Amino acid sequence: MDKLRASAAAAVADIPDGASLAVGGFGLSGVPEAAIRALHEQGATGLEVQQQRREQSGAAPKRPAGVAAFVAGLVLTLAFFAFFPGLPHVIDWGAIIVAVLVGALTRWICRSWMGKRSKESQ
Repeated sequence: MDKLRASAAAAVADIPDGASLAVGGFGLSGVPEAAIRALHEQGATGLEVQQQRREQSGAAPKRPAGVAAFVAGLVLTLAFFAFFPGLPHVIDWGAIIVAVLVGALTRWICRSWMGKRSKESQ
């Protein structure tokens, strides 16, 4: 099945009145302006348009928070191994592996907590 069309007008020619459309993109990037303009010029009426914005997907706020949690866990664990009295002040492979695991655990905890909070707010 060939999905490519010669123009935006050809792409929207088969859209009837009352159709439901899903429009991609967020903000000003990724919005199909030419297709929207062609659809307006075509004259279809009664259209229902849905756009999944970045804040609707739920993934947007979770990713930066998860990365921040991972980095915080990693840095705090490495600082513990580097500066805690009584431990050798050498960061070896064991300390690095433990730091990465603690970072991953911190990220998982942060993402699960944020998931519960977003479900509660809905």
